[in-house]
Amino acid sequence: MTTAEAVRISQFSSAVCPLAMQRLDDGYNVLASAAGSGFFWRRTDGIRKGLYLITNWHNVTGINPETGRMMGQFIPNALMLRVRHISRRDGEMTYTQLWDISIPLYSKEVPIWFEHTAGAKVDCVAIPMLIDDIDSYAIKPLNECGLQADLMPDVGMDCFVIGYPKGLSGVGATPVWKRASIATEPNFDHEKQPIVLVDTATREGMSGSPVIFRHNGVHMPSGGLDRNTIIGTVENFLGIYSGRIGDDVFGVQLGRVWKARVIDEILDSGTMGKHPNEL
Repeated sequence: MTTAEAVRISQFSSAVCPLAMQRLDDGYNVLASAAGSGFFWRRTDGIRKGLYLITNWHNVTGINPETGRMMGQFIPNALMLRVRHISRRDGEMTYTQLWDISIPLYSKEVPIWFEHTAGAKVDCVAIPMLIDDIDSYAIKPLNECGLQADLMPDVGMDCFVIGYPKGLSGVGATPVWKRASIATEPNFDHEKQPIVLVDTATREGMSGSPVIFRHNGVHMPSGGLDRNTIIGTVENFLGIYSGRIGDDVFGVQLGRVWKARVIDEILDSGTMGKHPNEL
């Protein structure tokens, strides 16, 4: 008889899931598919309270937001998420199994996602997680992962893009952490957009990944040593990764990160997505 052992994974890893953007026919057969990343976010106040999947606008539309052209050969009409379903609990132990969940992107040809008031100019969307028995899934919203809200980003700081490069994952569909550094001054908007650039060698499939920045050592929120001083590692949320700058022909290895504030801007406005055929 074997005894199950507890396995700890990062709470941030628990907030991220692999995506398959799919084109389904009327019989729900997969005609085409592409890989991406997304993460969970919980809204606790306002009229749009609930759990959301955050990812890129280009992931759900199949459209390049800069050129307005299709990025591949199809427009997705469904997302496949791989998440952990709680099979049973035994005291402090929770047993999970990997399940695939299909989410339709349209209801009667109307997009189900919320997007920014700027539309495709902000490459991020929030998708309501309207799934029956959602509490039976081991889903951890990123904004409930013990973020250090008073930790401010600074140029040169370490950060991590957490996702699925080329659809690759760790054991149990855990994400890959790609190390990066903040490459532009985060207090400025890059090219007048809520973007900060990061220096990292990322690959296809990481679009929609959350980006976490980290400080190791002494964190003094008040500017001096006091009871609020933290010694160790603190982390905060930088934003949503949406791909490399251009086609990176010069090998600059710079990626775009939409600043964290765009999530609240999307949910505050409640702007429903537009069908790609209407763009």
